[in-house]
Amino acid sequence: MIIPLINTMLVGTWFVFAVLYLNPTAKKPFTLFSNRDSLKRSSYRFKIKKRLPLITSASWVSAILISIMTENIFLLAAGLAAGAYLPGFFIEKKRRGQRIRIITKLVSPLRLLISRLPDQNNITKAIELTRNEIIDDEIRNIFSNYLKDVNICGNVHDALLNMKDSVSLSKFDVFIEYLLQTHYEGFTKESLNALSKSVEAIEFDLRAIEIVNEKSRTKKRNLYTALAVSWMFPVILSFANTGQRNVYLHTTAGKILILFYVVGSLFVYLKGEEYLTLNLDEL
Repeated sequence: MIIPLINTMLVGTWFVFAVLYLNPTAKKPFTLFSNRDSLKRSSYRFKIKKRLPLITSASWVSAILISIMTENIFLLAAGLAAGAYLPGFFIEKKRRGQRIRIITKLVSPLRLLISRLPDQNNITKAIELTRNEIIDDEIRNIFSNYLKDVNICGNVHDALLNMKDSVSLSKFDVFIEYLLQTHYEGFTKESLNALSKSVEAIEFDLRAIEIVNEKSRTKKRNLYTALAVSWMFPVILSFANTGQRNVYLHTTAGKILILFYVVGSLFVYLKGEEYLTLNLDEL
C-alpha cells in the first residue's frame, strides 16, 4: 500500500502544478470571429453527424478492450465517458483549424478583388474575374456561390449578404458592408480606401493570432512533456512488485490510482487545449 500512497502524493502535486500552469482565469487577448458562428458550428456538426457514432463506438470498444487487458474495471467507466466526449472535442478542434485556414486564404483574393473594382466598376464582374484566378477550391466556392446567387435572384445586395453569412467573420462583415456602400455610392477613392483598411484589419488579427499560437505551441509542448513524464512514475514504480504481483495491475488501490492518472491526464489535456488555444467563437 505504501507505493500507491507515495504515487498519490506525486499525482496530487502534478495536478496542482498543471492547474496553476494553465491559469484558468486568463482571458483571451483579442476578438475576431462573430458569435453568429454558433449557427455555422451547428451546420458543420450536421455534416459530420454520420461519422460521429462510428468514432464514438470505436472509442467505447477501445475502452472495453483496455479495461479487459489491464483487468481494471475502473477504467471502463472513465473510458466510456471519454468515448462519448472526446470525438466531439476533436471535431470541434478540427473545425477551428479550418476557419483559421479559410480566412488566411481569403486575404489575397480580397486584395485582388479591390484592385479590380476601379477598372470594372461592377462588383459582380470583379468577383467573377477574381474567382477565375483563385486556385484554392474552398475559397473559390465562396465566390462561385455569390455568382450563383446573383444569377438566381439578380440582387447584388442579397448575394453579398449571403456571402457574408457563409464566412461568418466579423471583420469580413465590415468588408461586405463597405462593398455594399461602394455598390450604392460609387467606386470612389474613399470607398476603395475603406475596403483596403478592412482587409488590413483582418491581416492585423491574423498576425496577432500567429504570435499567440506560437506562444501557445511552446506552452503546450512543455505541458504535454510534463504529462508524459508523470506517467513514468507508475511505470518505474511497477518494478517494485510485491512477490509476483504488480501493484498497479493486481491491487485495488493501484487500479484506482491508475484511474486517477487517466482522469487527471484527460483533464489536463482538455483544459490545456481550452486555455492555450484561441476560442474562435468568442473572437
